[in-house]
Amino acid sequence: MGFKDGESDCGNKKSGVEWDFKCSDDLITNTFPEKWIVKFEGKYHGKCLINRRTFVSFDGGKRWKMLNSKVENLTIFKSSGFMLGTEKEPGRIWYSYDEGWTWYKKYVFAQNFIYITSLESPNSNVIAAINYKESKNIYTFFTFDFSSILSSLFWMIDRECTEEDFEIWYVYRNFGNCFQGSEISYLKKNAMVICTDKRSQIMATIKPCPCSLEDFHWYHNFYHSKPNYYSQENLCVFETYSSFSLPVKACRDDGTALNKLDG
Repeated sequence: MGFKDGESDCGNKKSGVEWDFKCSDDLITNTFPEKWIVKFEGKYHGKCLINRRTFVSFDGGKRWKMLNSKVENLTIFKSSGFMLGTEKEPGRIWYSYDEGWTWYKKYVFAQNFIYITSLESPNSNVIAAINYKESKNIYTFFTFDFSSILSSLFWMIDRECTEEDFEIWYVYRNFGNCFQGSEISYLKKNAMVICTDKRSQIMATIKPCPCSLEDFHWYHNFYHSKPNYYSQENLCVFETYSSFSLPVKACRDDGTALNKLDG
């Protein structure tokens, strides 16, 4: 990731980002909490310094937020965009109700959270965490309940989201919203609206749309390239009898390759 206007103070060196891809069983759920939410940790290179940051996108990767370098262990509520992170020194939490536009801080005097997770449900927004005090070998269990704090913070009665509180979000593509003959969208709660999203499942809306050149897969052999899709009535149709096959990928340390994620 590069910053278009992020010229560094170190001569001609430009600012940029180096992301971490940590292999784990919960890689997908941690990195993509919801259809439109993406979260990565990595290093920010800029202003002659390199420091660790957390990067979050709430529109499928089209735009990104780089969080304060003090924020760690970021946890996101899928339904509301609520975020909570921890800060070792001086032992406090950071939280935001509007996808990171506004942040609040609160001291909890816990400086070594070793585990943190969300316990989210339509009627409950709770975060559970475990802090370990190494000097005394003591584990402390914390729960942060944000289920009803919205009403006291914004001086309003808790209410359930209505149709007017949602906006249509299209799965982002480089060449518009159409890909391989389908336009996919979801109803996403507006970040600036304060309400409780009690949907237990978020369904996609899929509409047919015209395909384009970018929708076609091509063989690796340049001289014998043939499309893996063909156009039928201006829509992309998969060629079921094609001899096209995905390349076999291998991982270091004899791990299992994630073919759909290009290894």
